[in-house]
Amino acid sequence: MKNRTYLYRKHEQEEYLYRKLEQEEYLYRKHEQEQYLYRKHEQEEYLYRKHEQEQYLYRKHEKEEYLYRKHEQEEYLYRKHEQEEYLYRKHEQEEYLYRKHEQEVILVS
Repeated sequence: MKNRTYLYRKHEQEEYLYRKLEQEEYLYRKHEQEQYLYRKHEQEEYLYRKHEQEQYLYRKHEKEEYLYRKHEQEEYLYRKHEQEEYLYRKHEQEEYLYRKHEQEVILVS
């Protein structure tokens, strides 16, 4: 009878250890899964921040390009205006010289 009790207890002990081992394996796999999900989440966050940074730089570049083109357009309009003023003054000068010449011709005749 003692032997039977001993064997029964030994069997119970082995079952307990087996369940404990299974529980530890389960917890280990669960922990591994959580680690994997955490790393995956971190990677997704990194990619999102990287994408946001790229979008910011793209918008910044677009704005700089726009300002550059605007500046170029303003310079072009300024030079065009200067050219028109120059032509106007030249025309005024030519008219003045023409009238002066006509006056001289009238005076000489």
